[in-house]
Amino acid sequence: MNSPGIIRVLVMGFALALSACGGGGDGDGGGASGTQQTQSGIGAAGGTVVGPNGSKVEIPSGALAAVTQIAVDQTSANAPPLPAGLTPIGQMFAFTPHGTTFAVPVTITMPFDPGAVPAGRTPALFKTNAQNQWVEVANPAFGADNVSAQVSSFSFAQVVTEDDELERTNFIRTFIFSEIQNVGTSSILGGQKAVEVETIGDPKGDAVRVHDFGPADFDQTLALLDGSELVRNGIASGVVASKADGKSFQVAAEAPRGNAEIDGDTIGGAAKFIQEQTFIKRDENATLTFTMPLARIETHDENAIIGRVCPSDFVICDFIQGALSYEIQAFTADDTLQDSKLFFSIGGNMFVHGFAKHWTSDPSTTLGSQLPFWFNTDFEFKIEDIDGTEQSKATLTLVKPHTFSVDLSSVKVGDKFHLHVQAEASAFNRFAGPPSELPTAAGAYMNFEDPSGDGGAIFTSTGLEEVETPTDLTPPPLIIPPASCVPGAGAPGTLQFSQSSYTTRETDEPPSIKVTRTGGTSGAVTALFSTSDGTATEGTDYDGVTATVFFADGDAEPRTVAIPITEDNLTEANETVKLTLSQPGGCGTLGTQDTATLTIVDDDAQPQPSGLDASFGDGGKASIKHFGGARSGMAVQPDGKVIMVGGTFADFVMARFNADGTVDNAFGPSGNGTVTTHIAGADPVAQESASAVTVQRDGKIVVAGNATVPGSGGKLAIALVRYNSNGTVDTSFNGNGFVFGPTLIFGRAFAVAIDAQDRIVVAGDTPKQADPDFGDFVVARFRSNGTLDPTFGQGGFNITDIGGVTNEAHSIKVLDDHKLLVSGFAPITITNVNGVDIVSPTLGSVVRYLDNGFPDPTFGPDGRVALPGDNVGRGLAVQSDGEIVLAGSVNVGTPTAPLNRFAVMRLLADGRIDTSFGDGGRVQTQFSDRGDDAFGVAVQADGKIVAAGRSSSQLNSNFAVARYDTKGNLDPSFNVDGKLTVDFFGSTDIAENIVIQSNGKIVLGGIARDIFDGYGVARVLP
Repeated sequence: MNSPGIIRVLVMGFALALSACGGGGDGDGGGASGTQQTQSGIGAAGGTVVGPNGSKVEIPSGALAAVTQIAVDQTSANAPPLPAGLTPIGQMFAFTPHGTTFAVPVTITMPFDPGAVPAGRTPALFKTNAQNQWVEVANPAFGADNVSAQVSSFSFAQVVTEDDELERTNFIRTFIFSEIQNVGTSSILGGQKAVEVETIGDPKGDAVRVHDFGPADFDQTLALLDGSELVRNGIASGVVASKADGKSFQVAAEAPRGNAEIDGDTIGGAAKFIQEQTFIKRDENATLTFTMPLARIETHDENAIIGRVCPSDFVICDFIQGALSYEIQAFTADDTLQDSKLFFSIGGNMFVHGFAKHWTSDPSTTLGSQLPFWFNTDFEFKIEDIDGTEQSKATLTLVKPHTFSVDLSSVKVGDKFHLHVQAEASAFNRFAGPPSELPTAAGAYMNFEDPSGDGGAIFTSTGLEEVETPTDLTPPPLIIPPASCVPGAGAPGTLQFSQSSYTTRETDEPPSIKVTRTGGTSGAVTALFSTSDGTATEGTDYDGVTATVFFADGDAEPRTVAIPITEDNLTEANETVKLTLSQPGGCGTLGTQDTATLTIVDDDAQPQPSGLDASFGDGGKASIKHFGGARSGMAVQPDGKVIMVGGTFADFVMARFNADGTVDNAFGPSGNGTVTTHIAGADPVAQESASAVTVQRDGKIVVAGNATVPGSGGKLAIALVRYNSNGTVDTSFNGNGFVFGPTLIFGRAFAVAIDAQDRIVVAGDTPKQADPDFGDFVVARFRSNGTLDPTFGQGGFNITDIGGVTNEAHSIKVLDDHKLLVSGFAPITITNVNGVDIVSPTLGSVVRYLDNGFPDPTFGPDGRVALPGDNVGRGLAVQSDGEIVLAGSVNVGTPTAPLNRFAVMRLLADGRIDTSFGDGGRVQTQFSDRGDDAFGVAVQADGKIVAAGRSSSQLNSNFAVARYDTKGNLDPSFNVDGKLTVDFFGSTDIAENIVIQSNGKIVLGGIARDIFDGYGVARVLP
């Protein structure tokens, strides 16, 4: 297991074998035994051994674990013969002991005379592997008088040239490397595209090619097809390898430490192998089979970034992905390669994508495949914790090999047919590099193995002759004649799309559009899948696809297709592609969902000028008059709907707005989008107040606040209510929907959150009996069923004294490592104690709690940080690097005549003030000369900080919002001067809450007064 802070992005492909011929021969190896030999004992410190005629081996430190007698000898004695087609240049050298392997590559050097190379030939360096077979050495350096290369094991070595016969192989191979580049400058929320950077046309012999994608914090040792290894070297590499006889190949890719904030930076890599072959069918009973071996994908996310979420408008959260695609097609064509006819097609995809513990696996059979490539039940998918935190790894394993037979019955004896094989491995990682200041550890690993563990899926054939393959061979479209109907064989089923609409961004991986077969599987059935223009244009916005959907007898595995989307930099409206199923074949029929729409969401729109979003509510503002108000809480659902709570002293009240700012009249029983709830068991005529709201992953809504305990003399206790998504009370929660007695936590709840285990955590204050200390922080945790979690604190809650007369906790954040961060403040108070006025200054407060509910001693002094003189802590946000942002106010007046200013402060992750931010860690912002206060703060995806509150620029206050850059300066690109105010009705308006949506828009919520308090929500363009 890797320690946190290490990046792993690796996709290792598979080895598959193909039926082909080539190789072999009885070369003599070249050269006679020499007489010079140098030997030396080399240990862990490394060293250099010099041989005859300038030969040598340089062994770095750490390559050997024990002292070994290393020798370099000019000899061919006992060497295996060179394969036919290789001509030796110069003498052969032996680096011994044979079979010695090294933990770090060593450098061998041999004499080389360029003048000995025949005109028109290219020299190559070959060595023997552990099986005593000759393999080509990757990336040798040929100089004026020597050649050198890095190797990982000892062997014979020989410079050779390749004969013309070797270059005329019967099959054609192509190696392709692509860089996966970042698109846009929006950090992890951007997209990516593959750009082909190197193509190697038909390499000869045992070919191993390596392409470097860039530096990596961590890379994996790759076992290559030739028996050698590509050891860890801090470089992300792509590998394509293939045996000289064409019977096996391998692909691998690693993703580098790219910068997801820089447009065009490389954040991933892809390696593709293509092989074309031509056969003549010589026997009526000829066969061709191949076995798909065991497969495995592994993804890692070892960087516990705080606050990491999946944006609601993303099709999939593919921040980290490892993927493999594979296809085989067989087709006939005349000698001019015209009139080609596809008679066999099969293919599949498998990938794992996600982040933290949010991983998804998706093995699928591709469109046009005549047989299921694999099934979900063939895989084992596991998600494992790393060190018990949000760090995790996911593993997808194909647990058994699959063997397929190519149906050759349609090929006549004596006729040719062609085989196209293509495989690609890829990995990308949007968390790998900057803007994170610390290395991340996220990535993917994929490895294909056969059951014996020595690599390679095996093609077997009988009754076939391989012949020379045309150089311009191209597979035909994936169109197969419709299946024939044989009535009475049973229920054939219905073909239709899995859903009526699909969505993708230009820069996302295309969604898996699925065609399903339901209602029966008797007989083979087909349909024609096709795309056509909606508002999108084929060739400009997308690549059209026309292919046969084929289901074999008994086959109901869904078929998937990805529509290639064209990435451009044009600002345009969202565009649509029409998807159609037609021409049903066999006895199957088309279902009612035989058409669907793919919407391409444009992600090139330039930022609009900051200001109210006119598409929301009435010119950017929405309100409910005379309902709700003071001390409000807000949550924004993944679908964009906005929930407001708080504002009454008699009941819990709540309202919901639609994503467009209209009141959601389907919410609650009243038909006007509002909900009023009396707390069961509370004093029916005394105070009840909701202060905070959050939404569970299942859509249920949790509201926290306080209510008066009957017969207690007016004491308040924390109260929770859980609602169904439609606003009705969820009676499955704690038996009746409420948490309030008989277990009481005296005090008030001002903040609520849900942790990764669906537990509910609340923070607020609790009264103290002893003067002058009137209150402390209280934090409690409840199980998802509403009962107190006894493993947290002291029986489910913890009381923490920070200092000052009173401490109020107003914000809570769940960190990726299950810790809780709680902030609040002690307001200025003047208290008369025994006839003496005691002035308690403002005190910003932050406490970090361990998962067990007790303060984390590694944070500040004993888990708590007090900030005398700073009334910050009402608002709390956590940056992606773990630094803490607080918002509140700073008094520039006197305790008895205060005059407040917006205040924002930033702390390092360990609780120390970040002095690089603003003025010694603090920023003050003036909106008016009558006083300003911040109540909420949020951090954008690009690291900019947005604070919200009120400005008293008029007789009554208005919503106020300010945006700062990462250094604490007002951002002039936000509404010109970095500040914006919003007025609703000319009376008191206070923005107590702020949420930044995944599209960057800023939602503000709080009080909007029109004689009486009501809810006000504003949405601001970024």
